[in-house]
Amino acid sequence: MTLDPATWLYPTPKGLYCEPGDFYIDPARPVERAVITHGHADHARPGNTSVMATQHTLDIMQVRYGERAGETLQAIGYGDSVSINGVDVGMA
Repeated sequence: MTLDPATWLYPTPKGLYCEPGDFYIDPARPVERAVITHGHADHARPGNTSVMATQHTLDIMQVRYGERAGETLQAIGYGDSVSINGVDVGMA
């Protein structure tokens, strides 16, 4: 894996994939690990196994999708970052 983060993301049929982190950003189809940037329906979709997003976005998803919002939901605060398989992910 190259050390240049600019090469880590690429589009797939499921959505924008981060290979070293093994997660998708705003996936179009259900995936194992999703990072959701905001609560609009074209970004926050149901059926993912693990979902990371701000608490506001998770709340929107739970109201909209109920149990289908995700099996595991993890809130991340604005300005905070979390490491996913060595890749730092944050919400600005």
